[in-house]
Amino acid sequence: GSSVARLLDVDKIVKAISKQLKEKNFRTKERCFEVLRELITILDGGLQAYLPGLIPDLEKSVEKGAKASLKIEALLLLSLILEKHKGSDFSFSAYVKRLGPSLLQCVGDSNYKISAVALKVCGKLTSCKADWQAGDPFIGNMFQATYSRLGSIDQDLEVKESAITTMGLLVAQLGDKLKPEQLAACLPVLLERLRNETTRITSLKAFATIANSPLSVDLSSVCSDAVLECSTFLRKNDRALKQAALTSLNSVITRYAGKIDQSLYEAVARELAGLISETELHLTHLALQLCETIVRHAPASIPLMQAHILPRATVLLQSSLLQGTALGSAKRLFSTLASANAPGCTFSSLLDQLLDIVYRGSTTVTRQSTQSIAQCVSSLCSAAGPKAREETIRRFMRELADAATGEHVKLLLLHCVGEIGKEEDLSAFAVENVIVTSFKSSSEDTKSAASHALGSVAVGAMTKYLPYILGEIQSQAESRYLLLQSLRQLLTLKAAQGAAGAGQMADHVSPVMSLLLAQCAADEEGERSMVAECLGRLAVLFPSVVLPQLRTQVSSDNAFTRATAVYALKFTITDHAPMAELSSCITDFLLLLKDTEVIVRRAALTSLNSATHNKPSLIRPVMASDWLMPTLYGETVYKKEMVRTVNLGPFQHKVDDGAELRKLALACMDTLLDKCPDMLGTPAFLQHVQDRLSDELDDIKQAAYQLLSKVAVREPHCVREVLDSISEPLNIVLSKKPKENASPQDIERQNDLQRTAMMTVVVLHRMEDSHTCLKFQQMFDGMQGDAKLRQLLESVTADSEAPGMQPAV
Repeated sequence: GSSVARLLDVDKIVKAISKQLKEKNFRTKERCFEVLRELITILDGGLQAYLPGLIPDLEKSVEKGAKASLKIEALLLLSLILEKHKGSDFSFSAYVKRLGPSLLQCVGDSNYKISAVALKVCGKLTSCKADWQAGDPFIGNMFQATYSRLGSIDQDLEVKESAITTMGLLVAQLGDKLKPEQLAACLPVLLERLRNETTRITSLKAFATIANSPLSVDLSSVCSDAVLECSTFLRKNDRALKQAALTSLNSVITRYAGKIDQSLYEAVARELAGLISETELHLTHLALQLCETIVRHAPASIPLMQAHILPRATVLLQSSLLQGTALGSAKRLFSTLASANAPGCTFSSLLDQLLDIVYRGSTTVTRQSTQSIAQCVSSLCSAAGPKAREETIRRFMRELADAATGEHVKLLLLHCVGEIGKEEDLSAFAVENVIVTSFKSSSEDTKSAASHALGSVAVGAMTKYLPYILGEIQSQAESRYLLLQSLRQLLTLKAAQGAAGAGQMADHVSPVMSLLLAQCAADEEGERSMVAECLGRLAVLFPSVVLPQLRTQVSSDNAFTRATAVYALKFTITDHAPMAELSSCITDFLLLLKDTEVIVRRAALTSLNSATHNKPSLIRPVMASDWLMPTLYGETVYKKEMVRTVNLGPFQHKVDDGAELRKLALACMDTLLDKCPDMLGTPAFLQHVQDRLSDELDDIKQAAYQLLSKVAVREPHCVREVLDSISEPLNIVLSKKPKENASPQDIERQNDLQRTAMMTVVVLHRMEDSHTCLKFQQMFDGMQGDAKLRQLLESVTADSEAPGMQPAV
């Protein structure tokens, strides 16, 4: 952009290059064109002011007598100029006439590279600002040159593909300025190229380009044949071909649905049914998208959708893998079918098909599948009229209130009500009574679905349901966790809406904030975690209001309140984090790493790890202080005073209250090593990793092994200095034998620990000059004499050499 232009001094660079282009040495000119290409790429255009001075040099470089390599460089530059400046005010009209003859001569050149690039330039010329006029002889000449290449069979594949692409652009952009006989001549040739195995993908894209043209080019002469050919591609074992065929069919049917024989839709529908599968969700998305296009533009084909597509779609909805664009396309298909309201495919019949997946299903439907079905039901209801929608909601309310309704059905209905409530105002239906009754269900899944449903219906009717949720949180202690979950659902959905969500919440910030702050010191940890998440989501919407309030809670006398305040930060530092407001207060929150209470330090470590992972730029200034890293390292130390003995009848059990802090501290160190390695002092960092190799707990040892492996890859010289001292704790673990009375679980845990330790040994052994460390080398050599360790070493070495298994740097 402009900042890059100022940094590079583009004016000075271009003037210097223009001077060099006057030289006779063609290699100098080639390098100049290369530099200009790089400059245009970096600036994303930006040279329109200099084009009048550069194009004459390009013109000379593509003339008949120019060197082949110079022509190619000049054409590549010209292609990039046209691509990056097509949206500018610069008019190429005056230059088309001057460049035209030489350019078309290049199209016919015997050098395949010159011909291919020249064709691409012609294609890009069609969409630039050039004041094209009907009857312009250059358009006819450009068509003829391209058509000659298009019709020629005995030529390089790159030339064939360039000719197909350029002809597609010519027809799409200048079709109204071509003669009817020219169109009649080129379309059958494009169809022939579509039938050729080597050029069919390029031809599919060309037909899509023509179909998407605003000129409404008449393709009736080849339309049905092209659709038939595309339908056969859908059964080929070539993913790229199927993807291109689906995209092309979508464009062609959108524009030319009425010109396609009805019999062809059945052929297409049969092939599409085979593509709808959980194993290939992108192709499933494209297939469902095409089905929706057929329903919209060829409604006579709806019975085909009912016969071939809907059975596959209902099977797909039972998949726990369905998500993203594929789910979105399924929702749009059901919505469009409901809007069409065709006989045999009405709103009512479609709704029953969706509900029957759960009502009559022979297998248990997963939570993800239940949510997918509910979203499709919501899409149906949005497309239906108010009367059908109202009847459906009342039906759902009756079934939810019926004690005979199974829990799996209630689960689906709660999700359906929630999804509908996101889009529609359901306050007239008193859905809160039925939803809150579900809080008493014996099924945890039903309780969770009910809490999410209440939060979702509050999105569509906030004036009624947000005050209701806040009031229930205060008065219903036994359901408080579920009600806080409802509030979290509402805040999450509003935060996802950005400024619009904040605007709708603006009048409610104060009561929500007051209630959440009052709950920061709740006795139940689950409730405090949910309060923290709600505060974090609210801070994303209203940072200038919420963060100062949270900042005051950091100095509260209550440890629970301090912990909740700093833990809330984890949910604020997301992709849409308010960086300016956070930068001014992040240090105040992280100072709680020095708190006297374990619960507060644990929350602070969790938020530090999350902040480092999501927004490392927030943490870097704090890392430059003299307290953060020493404090973090202090939490990795084993502290005897944090170990207590618990009497369990005749037995005594030791509980290490510092274990979780050590794990979290190591996790923070791991994230800092990934995100801010330049801010770490490797010797100090390595010392604390080394100390944990002998930790009391196996999972902390494993975390230390993995950290050590990363450091060994990044800073091998530092690790090599302490390699001998590292050998002993590794050797102790690798040499340890299981107890005679060890349980299978204990043996499996020990094997996992030894395998991780051996993986670390393999990484250390690969360091340059590791053999010069005597103790390490002795340990490594000693493994060869132990059959079990040798077998483990060989297994780990083989796994580490497999593709994608090398340690991350």
